[in-house]
Amino acid sequence: MKIYQLALLISVALLPSHDLLAESAKIKMSDTVKAPVAASVPAAENLQLVVPVKQSGEADSGAIAGPGTAATVRLPVVPRDSVVSKLGANLKILSFSWGDEVCARSCPELTRTTGFDLPTCDLEFRVTNTGDVASGNFSVTLLRTTISGTDTPLQINASGIYTLAAHETKTFKISPGSLGVYKVGRLFTLKVDSLNEIAETNENDNSATFLPQ
Repeated sequence: MKIYQLALLISVALLPSHDLLAESAKIKMSDTVKAPVAASVPAAENLQLVVPVKQSGEADSGAIAGPGTAATVRLPVVPRDSVVSKLGANLKILSFSWGDEVCARSCPELTRTTGFDLPTCDLEFRVTNTGDVASGNFSVTLLRTTISGTDTPLQINASGIYTLAAHETKTFKISPGSLGVYKVGRLFTLKVDSLNEIAETNENDNSATFLPQ
């Protein structure tokens, strides 16, 4: 009987230690399970907000993003009409002078007595089309002072000659016979597309002047 009582007392004394060890084991096990999970979650300061960007072709509801909704960034949309309106032909005169560097006077005596002369060389002008569209046929007008003493336009409509492809440059000529008698010391004024047949992106660079001596 005494042996039984002694065993009972020993088991009662060991019970709190057994429970303490069990509780300690639970804590260690819990830490082992939770540690990898905690390590896989990034710190709050390292998180970044990903904002979806709405493409230009998507519908726009006009709604402002609130809690629980995705924020959108509105990009400027270039109207198609404004791009198309920039396309077109554009004629620009690059140079305008005698074909020869020095054009001799055909009749010095005529020039001395009247102030008029007949050309002996071609009158040349160089034109470029800076636009993205072919020009098609265009007219040319040369304004000069004739023997009548008035500024008379020489209208030239040479179909198939005065035409330029996109980004093309050509040199054109006016023959002495077409030019006729002119007043020395008075400006020649040349204008391409003088009848405004070509819809150009810039109508302010179609003219040039030249002073024949």
